[in-house]
Amino acid sequence: MALGAMVLSPRFAEAHAANPPEGPADLWAAWTLDPIVLVGFVAIVAGYALGVGKLWRRAGAGRGIAPSGVASFTAGMAAFSVAMVWPLDALGEILFSAHMAQHIVLTAVVPPLLWLGRPVILLWSVPRQLRSHVGAWLRIRPVRTLWTWMTLPLPAFLLEGAILWGWHAPGAIAAALENEAVHAAMHLSFLVGGLLFWHALAHAGRRRGTGYAETAALSFLTMMHTGLLGALLTFTPRPLYLAYGDSPLAWGLTPLEDQQIAGIIMWVICGTIYIVAGVLLLAAWLGQIERQNVSAPSFLSEYESARPALRLARSDVRPYPKSEPG
Repeated sequence: MALGAMVLSPRFAEAHAANPPEGPADLWAAWTLDPIVLVGFVAIVAGYALGVGKLWRRAGAGRGIAPSGVASFTAGMAAFSVAMVWPLDALGEILFSAHMAQHIVLTAVVPPLLWLGRPVILLWSVPRQLRSHVGAWLRIRPVRTLWTWMTLPLPAFLLEGAILWGWHAPGAIAAALENEAVHAAMHLSFLVGGLLFWHALAHAGRRRGTGYAETAALSFLTMMHTGLLGALLTFTPRPLYLAYGDSPLAWGLTPLEDQQIAGIIMWVICGTIYIVAGVLLLAAWLGQIERQNVSAPSFLSEYESARPALRLARSDVRPYPKSEPG
């Protein structure tokens, strides 16, 4: 919610198109230094650090959340700064390939890193009374029901797919470049869609009826439809995003080459992320099956354990004496 508020802030809309880099020499100055974004970013990082500190002081260092989780959350916030502060935000005004990279970072890089870092720890940085109020609000039935439905694998998969395909239509890209409110809504929807889908992936197997196999299949399907979009952009013989004009020429690229690079980024990089996620989910599924097989004794193992008793019982059996003819 905090990241979304930063994306949609009016000051962010003003700073979004300020001083886009006209060439490689301007890249180091292509910062989007919006005060609200920076203050919100620092507040989230500081709040998370404070929450981790409080948790570790009470439970012991490394308990409650491992150092690897803290490193994951830190990496997620660093990726968010790459997408929204420097350099992709300003560079995306000039190059469609940079815009595509920004979308992938917001959709497929930031969300899994944040979920692995357990962002709920941010609540430890607020007073106990406020924390209890937040918890009570989250337990309201309509809020809980809506959240449960939106983070189910299939609805989250469909929502993220619609966002990816809808916003990459040439008309949608042109509208985003012309209108800063539309552009901010685009970024917010990519982030929210990614957070919902990756929540379903990160919590696979923890809910009744949503196992690892289902989420792994949806991860592979996401790889397939993002790969299809990337292939379309790569092999289309003419530029589709005319709103960029000839701006890629200053970077040594034709508009078609810029589009082809964007397609490869979507096809290869984004596809690789979802392949890795699917493989990890399949490995977790196989591990779950193996644990279930180990915990459930087989008939053969039961028979082997009962063999000594069976031998003893057979040794105690005496044959009936032959009956004499009557």
